[in-house]
Amino acid sequence: MLFQKIDAVYAKKNYLLWFSLTFQAGIINTGGYLTLHRFVSHITGFASHLGVDVIQGETIAAIGSASVPLIFLLGSMISAFFIDKKRYENKIPSYLGIFVLISLCFFLSGFLGQKNFFGNFGTSLDLEKDFILMGLLTLGCGLQNAVITSASHSLIRTTHLTGITTDLGIGLIRLIFSGKNRHLFNHEKSATLIRLTIIFGFMCGSILGTLLFIKTHYMGFYLPSLISLVIGFIIHVRIRYNIKTMT
Repeated sequence: MLFQKIDAVYAKKNYLLWFSLTFQAGIINTGGYLTLHRFVSHITGFASHLGVDVIQGETIAAIGSASVPLIFLLGSMISAFFIDKKRYENKIPSYLGIFVLISLCFFLSGFLGQKNFFGNFGTSLDLEKDFILMGLLTLGCGLQNAVITSASHSLIRTTHLTGITTDLGIGLIRLIFSGKNRHLFNHEKSATLIRLTIIFGFMCGSILGTLLFIKTHYMGFYLPSLISLVIGFIIHVRIRYNIKTMT
């Protein structure tokens, strides 16, 4: 487990970690939208696309829309296998391995795009050409969302803002009405700052991602690939350091 205690999730030293992960996710989501005209860091929209495709009789498109949540699910299951399974066996979870996989998904997206494997950047969605790109981006987001969900005791989501925004709303009310309960006030204050950091990080990533992809097209996916790799190594070093200091 990256965080043995829940309070550690909200520690100030982890602000940059959460910001970096959501910043990266904002870039990926923007890149997916500009490339595929689909948001890829979450699967909510694909359920709506599936309903529309079925009613309109677009069989191939419906199959594509239905498969994307399954790919996201596959990414979550892979993360669980390397993280939760290891924890249940009292072994060190393979965080670095997961982040290398995430980095590889985004790197391949940029590399294959540059090789014109997906066609021209920003053209209309062609499922036969673009399905692999959609799958790579969604798989990477599924891997990341699950590994951070597991590591943070299910408190943090870094690939979408729905849950975090809901938690922020609840937390703000608790913060206002915490009264003389100093422990609750301090806890909700830390949680609120983290949630605002996550939302701000996603927005910053989306803004930079727009500028990046408009200028560099598929090469824009190299930046989140690099960010994932750096984060993976930082987490790996931190865990090794914690183990060393405990022994």
